[in-house]
Amino acid sequence: MRAGDLLFVSAQAGVDPSTGKVPDGGIAAEAGSDLSRVVRITLFYTNLNHLPEINAAYAEAFASDPPARSAAIVGLAGGRSISIDAIAVA
Repeated sequence: MRAGDLLFVSAQAGVDPSTGKVPDGGIAAEAGSDLSRVVRITLFYTNLNHLPEINAAYAEAFASDPPARSAAIVGLAGGRSISIDAIAVA
């Protein structure tokens, strides 16, 4: 969802329903944004033992000037082990 200059993405797989494929660059690119414009991330994950892998992936995706982040251990539907909400500047 876009609200003014902000893009809100909640636990999306990023699949374009008309093609069944993930667009190049994902949902953010489709909306005119990218990872460098993310200002807030919320991570939901199912296993505390996954935290080192999550932190490594986060550090790789946001090598400089990472966005604010919060995280919670939760139960997720569909066998997923992680779900991510993000806010980005569009």
